[in-house]
Order: sequence, then structure tokens, then C-alpha cells
Amino acid sequence: MEPIIAPVVLSDKDRVFFEQQFLGRNFPWYCMPTETIGPKIETPCPTNWTRAPVFNHTIVDRTNPKLKRGRIVSRHYWETILPIFNSWIKEQGLSAPYIYRCGINCSLYHPFDHSEPHRDHVFPHKNWIWYLDTVDAPTVLFDEELNITHRIPCVKDTAAVFDGQMHAQSYPPACTMRRVVVVTFGDDLGIEFASENSQPGPVLP
Repeated sequence: MEPIIAPVVLSDKDRVFFEQQFLGRNFPWYCMPTETIGPKIETPCPTNWTRAPVFNHTIVDRTNPKLKRGRIVSRHYWETILPIFNSWIKEQGLSAPYIYRCGINCSLYHPFDHSEPHRDHVFPHKNWIWYLDTVDAPTVLFDEELNITHRIPCVKDTAAVFDGQMHAQSYPPACTMRRVVVVTFGDDLGIEFASENSQPGPVLP
């Protein structure tokens, strides 16, 4: 599928919540040593990339492909993000019966073109990215030979959805931030969920 880019429509209540919480000075960020894990890509990439640290706040933990279950880490934030995500997906004529991951990322300046090209999961999925800042740091999509196919602008209160292909984030200019909400979803993991509408499934003990 071609990437779909569309505005995220927020109620006044939700806008105040996100401005005070996710974009506020007291929101807790956790430093991840690298943006990607596992073996580095072997396909030569014509652009200059790196594995840099990133600040993250996990909302729904990454689905375990063996257990086929995920874990809600921050239920309070999840219950706020989920209706916004569901509304956006419905407006685009899509469906998201299974959620595989949700998190908020904050990236800072690095002197590279972008992060390491990667896929978020080893199984079929789609990526949804909600941009919380307007900054010159697009999401970069690649084909299998790591040729750039799309650059999705980082514009506040827009979101994009694309197939789970190789992608990377560009880094923002110095003294700025790139904050995004990321949700990955798909059609089936062979499990039943407690809710019919985009739930991440049983909570792991």
C-alpha cells in the first residue's frame, strides 16, 4: 500500500491532556541505548545511518511472536491514545483488530542522515506514526534494496500509516526534538482478545 497521511483531529479535552502530559516538562522519558536491536543490516545502504540512543515511553510492550501476546504497560495513556488511533484508522477506511506495540519516542540531533533501516516486527504488520512536533525530520521508507521510496514529513498533529516495510527516522536539527506516537497493528496473530476493537490482548503476568 502507498503511505496514507492525514490530520489527527483532537477534542479540546484531548489537546489539553496531550499538551500537559506528553509534551509537558514532567512527562517521564526512559533512555534506550539504541533505537534498534538485533543484528545490523547487511544490505549496503547508500545513505549515512547510525544506531543512536533514543528516549522512549512504552505504552503497549512489543508483542512476543512466540507467545503471541502483548502487555499493557501504561494503561492510563493507552486508554487515551486508543480512541484517537481507532478514529483515525476508521476515517481512512482501515481496520486494526490487533495491536502489536505502542510507544512514544523522543529523538534529538545526531550528525547522520537517519537511523538504521529496520522493520518493527518479523511478522506482517502496519505502522502508524502520529507526529507531535513540526520539525525537519521525516520518516524515510525504503524498498528491499534500501533505496528510498518515500519521505513522510514530520508535521504536528498529522499521522501516517504504511506497510511494515524497512523504514527509519531522520534526526531533527540541533536544539529541537522529534516526538512521535508509534502504533503497530495487523489483521491476525492467531489469538482472541478481550475486546473487539483494537486491544493488545491478554496482559502477561
